[in-house]
Amino acid sequence: MTSPKDWIREHRIAAFFLLTYAITWTIDLAVLASGMEPSWTRWIFAGFLSALGPVFAAAIVLRASGDSLREWALQAVRWRVHPKWYVAALGIPATIALGSGVVGAYFGSPVDFGNFSPDLITLGIGVVLATLLGGGQEELGWRGFAQPELQARYGALRAAVVIGVLWGGWHLPCSSTRPPRTPSGRSPPRPPTSSASPASRCCWPGSTTAPAGACCSRC
Repeated sequence: MTSPKDWIREHRIAAFFLLTYAITWTIDLAVLASGMEPSWTRWIFAGFLSALGPVFAAAIVLRASGDSLREWALQAVRWRVHPKWYVAALGIPATIALGSGVVGAYFGSPVDFGNFSPDLITLGIGVVLATLLGGGQEELGWRGFAQPELQARYGALRAAVVIGVLWGGWHLPCSSTRPPRTPSGRSPPRPPTSSASPASRCCWPGSTTAPAGACCSRC
């Protein structure tokens, strides 16, 4: 009989996605079932710890496979890449956000473009917080493990599409555990494609040389 460790070693990609969903969804659904009110405690579980699911999953797979966790983790601090990837990492998400605002305004949504602050200090603080606490903590799993594993088998474009789709599905409980954003007290529904499309577009351009964590964030 195949042991769990052997199965993980033989099915690295499948094991990663199964573990990622299991870890994150367990935390998110537990928060949802508990009826926990918006608070720092809720954010720690649903906003921070659940986003670490891909990182925990990748670490488990790498450990079971006998690979170096240290070498994998060091990807997060290797930033010697071509300047174009810095431009892409900052420019693509900003373009998507502004484009979404324009489309929303065109269809009558109440979009406040004053929130798109050009202040560099505010932008810098936002990037740091998003990278460390607001979703970027998941990227060492998605981009530091899953993307190179898939890319080695299927190429950059197919790898980005697969990650985009599964990343979008991974967000399903996230919409339910977010604090309410409408007068009715409910978070507006958000289809997985709203996450999948940006994920694919963010990751494909920088798939060959951009560092892990230079792409998108979670919710």
